[in-house]
Amino acid sequence: MPRLSKRDVERLLDAYDRDPVAALSTALDVVNAEDEMRHAVSTMSTAQRDALLRDLVEWRGLTPPDL
Repeated sequence: MPRLSKRDVERLLDAYDRDPVAALSTALDVVNAEDEMRHAVSTMSTAQRDALLRDLVEWRGLTPPDL
């Protein structure tokens, strides 16, 4: 699965406060997330979006990198 680059993470964090749905959707496109996940972003609560943001920033993707 593709990962976010450092620059992708910076863009995500910059855009998140202005438009969290658009910022997360763009990041999910980069990591080739499933369509179901992309569509769910608009109906997520703020806490769920924040948790997704943390995962994307910490792991640079949807799952932890392989060790």
